[in-house]
Amino acid sequence: MNLDEFLEHLHLFIVDIYAQELRGNRLSPDSMWKKGIKEGFNPAIPSSKLDWRVALMKIGDGTIQNTGIRRDHLYYQSDGLRDLKVRLNLKGMGIKVRYKYDPSDISKIYVYDELRMEYIEAFCTDQEYSSNLNEYSHKSFVEAAREGRNIHVKISQIAAAKAKSEELIKKGVLSKKERQQLARMQGGSEKVFANKANALDKEKTKIESEEIVLKTNEKPELPVNKTEHSEYEEIDFDQDWGVMDYDS
Repeated sequence: MNLDEFLEHLHLFIVDIYAQELRGNRLSPDSMWKKGIKEGFNPAIPSSKLDWRVALMKIGDGTIQNTGIRRDHLYYQSDGLRDLKVRLNLKGMGIKVRYKYDPSDISKIYVYDELRMEYIEAFCTDQEYSSNLNEYSHKSFVEAAREGRNIHVKISQIAAAKAKSEELIKKGVLSKKERQQLARMQGGSEKVFANKANALDKEKTKIESEEIVLKTNEKPELPVNKTEHSEYEEIDFDQDWGVMDYDS
């Protein structure tokens, strides 16, 4: 079961099963919610889709330096973040902040501005590397760059590890453990990944077979028989076919 399938099952359980079940002498969660709304309960619902997403993201903390916020060997920066640093310094509040991030896309983080009570978007300074990259993949590339040694690594080394991984994927040179890691990077299971790989192999084999059939069905060009032509040119029509006498 991959993450999307798990979330679908979880949604069905919460909405269609858990929320409808009675709790002893109490109403079901769904009935209690509807009753509260009728009685004037006003839940603090986020005003936008982005607010919903941010509310469900993972939490982190860091300090705003001149280079931005450093997180897992990456740096995050934006004009809004620079402005927040200035305002925090003016208030004497320090530069330590809390932020939220989406583990399925580490290309940006959302820094909480406690002065304005809103989130500020800050982007990874290396978008080419981080775009659509999930947290698990990034950590795997960091470990590959370290090669098992507990040392500091540069983003260039991590990017090189990512490039090497992509090259191995293209060549199909992967062990079972590496296939499992790759499936997790892509948000699926090893079985799903294997099925995709098999499907690609079958498609490739099908295309190659069709090319062979086409080549087999092509009519070969007949070679010119030069011998026949030379013999034809040496025929003596008068001797072999005779000459019609029009005077007789």
